[in-house]
Parts: sequence; C-alpha cells; structure tokens
Amino acid sequence: MALTAYDPFEAQIERMFNEALQSVQMFRQPGMTSMGVPPCNVWEDDEQYGFELAIPGWKAEQIDIQVENGVLRVEGKAEPSSETPQMNGRTYHVRQIPVSAFTWSYCLPPSADPDQAKAVFRDGLVMITVPKKAHARPRQITIQ
Repeated sequence: MALTAYDPFEAQIERMFNEALQSVQMFRQPGMTSMGVPPCNVWEDDEQYGFELAIPGWKAEQIDIQVENGVLRVEGKAEPSSETPQMNGRTYHVRQIPVSAFTWSYCLPPSADPDQAKAVFRDGLVMITVPKKAHARPRQITIQ
C-alpha cells in the first residue's frame, strides 16, 4: 500500500472539477452525454480508425460530416420543433432521444488519411471510417 501526502490545493481543485462536471450534467440535452453529444464509440485496428455515433430518429440529410485541419466534425441540425411535452395527447415523463442539434469533434491522429474517409448512416447509427496512411500501417517483413 502506497501512502500519499494530503495536499489541500489538490483536494480543492478536485472538488471544483467535480462540481463543474455535475453542473454540466444537470443542464445537458436529453439523450446526450454529459458533453452535449450523442453517445459514441471510437476505435482503431491495423487498417483504419472508426467512429460510431448513436442518433435514433434522425435522417441522413440532417447530419453534416467534415474534416478540417485534422479535426473530424459531425453536426446534427434538426428543424426547430413546436412540440411541447404534451403532444398528440401524450404527456412525456422521460424524453431522452435528441431532437434539436449537436456538434461532435475528434482530433484525428497524423497517421489518419481523411481524404479516404467514408460514412454510412443506418438504423440510427452514423458509422465513419478513416483509413490509416499506408506508411502508418503495420507491415510484415520477411526474413531472407
């Protein structure tokens, strides 16, 4: 067991960070993560990087995907809705599916080749793949 010295300054910083995080979570949009974006997965394999964002109920034409200066950005824009919590005779008690707008960004590593990126939208899931540059991929070297 390692012993660490108590640092009041560090404890104060941690308390402030936790309070700030809680306040962000209180005001987030329904259906969004604490940072105001849909839940996502980011992965990589030997050939490519992958990004998956869950946005049920959206249409492909409401989603804009761009890469600029090494940053992948996904934006969702829906028409402003005149819907109220009581719609079509329904009273919603929980409403977690995003209905307004979001922006999600990710800094691509230098080994990514954004010119070859592809995106697919199916079943409420945006799937983006960005291949790795050829020099960044693993290469088998044969012993002669």
